[in-house]
Amino acid sequence: MAQRSKPSAIIKRSIVISGHKTSVSLEDEFWARLKVCAAAKQQTLSVYIGAIDVDREASNLSSTLRLHVLAQVSAERDDLRQMLSNGTPAQRSPDERSGQGRWRPDETARRTS
Repeated sequence: MAQRSKPSAIIKRSIVISGHKTSVSLEDEFWARLKVCAAAKQQTLSVYIGAIDVDREASNLSSTLRLHVLAQVSAERDDLRQMLSNGTPAQRSPDERSGQGRWRPDETARRTS
């Protein structure tokens, strides 16, 4: 029987969004992924989470952030599958699909196709 890794602890983190301090409770993996997404868009984490907060449908910001990360990872997986199946780079990023903005693949990906 395979051993399961210990679940990540939920950590309460403070963040300022639109000038207001708030807190979210997230596992390290979700927090790290949000930082990667913000950096990819050349935004601060506060600005990136603020944009998600404005569009949120769930009542809980922590849950909304987890769902956002899940959507990002799912879209990246779909893009990779598409790229592997037809040999072309993905045309849209997870952010474009979710209406969160635009991302452009680097020039290296374009030259190799």
